[in-house]
Amino acid sequence: EILFRKIDENSKSLSNTVNISNSKGMSNLAKLSSRGDNVYITWEDKRTDKWRLLFSKSHDKGMKFDTVTNLSNSTGNVHLHDLASVGKNVFVLWAANENISSSNKEIFFIKSQDGGNCFGNVLKLSNDIADSLDPHMVINQNGSIIYVVWTKCGTKHDDPDCTIAFTRSLDQGNTFADSKT
Repeated sequence: EILFRKIDENSKSLSNTVNISNSKGMSNLAKLSSRGDNVYITWEDKRTDKWRLLFSKSHDKGMKFDTVTNLSNSTGNVHLHDLASVGKNVFVLWAANENISSSNKEIFFIKSQDGGNCFGNVLKLSNDIADSLDPHMVINQNGSIIYVVWTKCGTKHDDPDCTIAFTRSLDQGNTFADSKT
C-alpha cells in the first residue's frame, strides 16, 4: 500500500495515516511533489499482471486525497517514473512498453495544467529500437522549460550497450525536441 502522513507545521505532530492506494495489488515506487496546499503523488501498481502508473492529489495539504487516476491507460507495463509540479502544473514521465504485446520500452509524458484535476494527451518522447528506461526530469521555476533524460540500452552479446538520451520542451511540455544521445 501507499501510505501518507503529514507533519503539522505548528505542533510538529504527525497526522493520521491515510491509505492512498487502497489496492488489492502491489503498490510501490511512490513519488511525491507539493506546492502550497497541493500534494501530488504517483506510484506503480500491479494488478492482473500489468504494472500501471497511478496518481492521486490533495488540495488540503494532505488531509484528504481524491480518487485514484490511472495515467498509463494507453501504454503497457510501466517501468519507473518521475513526477514534478510547479504552480498548477503537474508533469509525469514514465517508461513503459508501448502496448501490452510490445517488449520494447519507450518514454511517455503527460501533464495537467489544473492541479491534477485532468490530464492532457500522452506524448511519446522516445522512439528507439533500444529500450528506453529510468526517465528523469527537471523543470524551471515557472514550468516553461522541461529537461528530460533517460537511459537507452540495447543488447550486444548479452551485454547491455547503454547511452544517455536527452530532450527538452520550451513550451510547458506541449512539444519536445527530437532526442539526442
